Amino acid sequence: MLPALLFLAFAPAKRIDKNSKNKAATDNSATIEQIEKQAFDLVNEHRKSIALPALVNRDYIAAQARQHSKDMASGKVDFGHDGANARLDIISKSLKDMKGGAENVFYCTGNYENLAGTAVAGWLKSHGHRVNIEGDYNLSGMGVAKAANGDYYFTQIFVKGKE
Repeated sequence: MLPALLFLAFAPAKRIDKNSKNKAATDNSATIEQIEKQAFDLVNEHRKSIALPALVNRDYIAAQARQHSKDMASGKVDFGHDGANARLDIISKSLKDMKGGAENVFYCTGNYENLAGTAVAGWLKSHGHRVNIEGDYNLSGMGVAKAANGDYYFTQIFVKGKE
């Protein structure tokens, strides 16, 4: 079994006026794909700001992150890291040499001014999540899913390995 650092977070966010004409690009009107990209880019902006190399987005990692977010959003699994080691095992099959991995999860409810920014800011406020974001990883994938009740679930998986 692969070693993994696993952390989860929930953080409240600033609510927005649903009637606002100046909604942020990552509010509830954004597509899931836009929110994923913006969250991934925000993580890399943070890494760059502290002189760390950018993480490389890989579809096979994002697929695992997306499925976990969908499973949490649908209630198939509880919010958390159930199955994280299995996800890392699946990812390891696409790599020549995997040194380790980690996972951050997050959810937010209601309408928020900046969904991607809310998730990344929540992770950065948490020591364990920050350790993952700033960790010695080179590959990553982000997955976001929206539940029927409007909650958003985020999963980011971090991997150190060679392709």
